[in-house]
Amino acid sequence: MRVLAEASLSQARRPAAPSPCKAVCVLNAETGFCLGCYRTVEEIGGWMMMTPERKLQVLDDIAARRAAEEGGATGG
Repeated sequence: MRVLAEASLSQARRPAAPSPCKAVCVLNAETGFCLGCYRTVEEIGGWMMMTPERKLQVLDDIAARRAAEEGGATGG
């Protein structure tokens, strides 16, 4: 029981991953990403049920998507 209690405390101390929502909510038909937050429909719909680790992974994915789009817009 002590290990379980320590794990719960550890999770409680972790900062929550902020929602990347920008209240734009329009999907790009070509990429499937929201024009505001760069998430997929699945990521948007599942956000509230995701683990903190999964949310952080999505935030990393969003950063990569933004960088790819910006690189494509300026590099091509």
